[in-house]
Amino acid sequence: MPRAGRWAFPSCAKALGLHERSARDFFDALVTLGMLQRLADGRYANTPETELYLDRNKPTYCGGMLEMMNARLYRFWGHLTEALQTRACRKMKAATASPISLGCSTGNPPGSSSSSPR
Repeated sequence: MPRAGRWAFPSCAKALGLHERSARDFFDALVTLGMLQRLADGRYANTPETELYLDRNKPTYCGGMLEMMNARLYRFWGHLTEALQTRACRKMKAATASPISLGCSTGNPPGSSSSSPR
């Protein structure tokens, strides 16, 4: 979103280079997540929390952690559908970290006592 303030939907979507339909869905998802608020007049605005913690110009900015997690961990989510469909637990290496398990090592659900994958 543009810096602080309240933004009319069409101008905000255009400023971000987003298609109008997908932009409205995206902004409404951010409203649902508590990242934006939609005002009674249809404009969007940051919530007090996003205004405080996600403004790079404020000393309280903590978006750097989100940027790091996006760079290092987002690719793990790219295999979510496959893992859910096949129950395959892949081990992947983050750029500078040791291998990370995506939830299990044997293929069994957490708490399962079976030693063979299902």
